[in-house]
Amino acid sequence: MSWEAYVKGQLMTPGDMASAGIYGLDGGEWSREGPIKPLPTEITRLIAIIQGKETDFNSIRLGGMSFLYITHDPQEGCITLNRINAPSDEEKYVCCGYLSKGCFIFGAVVGNWRMGNCSKVSCRLRDYLKQVGY
Repeated sequence: MSWEAYVKGQLMTPGDMASAGIYGLDGGEWSREGPIKPLPTEITRLIAIIQGKETDFNSIRLGGMSFLYITHDPQEGCITLNRINAPSDEEKYVCCGYLSKGCFIFGAVVGNWRMGNCSKVSCRLRDYLKQVGY
């Protein structure tokens, strides 16, 4: 299965995701869908926060948008962010990221009430990719 198929079929298809992607540990984009277009340096910063290598949680940006750090769990390999200063309700993104052995899975939804499904879908794909060596 291609990375695009994972993003479209596993992350975006359930219907709640506004944006999703799979990235290499160097921040390189493997596949992405939706309006949030993180730069490689933005992805590597999220990975560094999860790994405990980055302790400055201020001024987190993804694809030109500002996000507020909510929480991260190094044991679980995840991070949660909330968009700040969104120009409209349709752009009030809540994001989650999950770190696997060889990649980073990113998902974003509109509205806090959808965050549980975003995390569940992203984490499930991360767990599967870990099992198959990624």
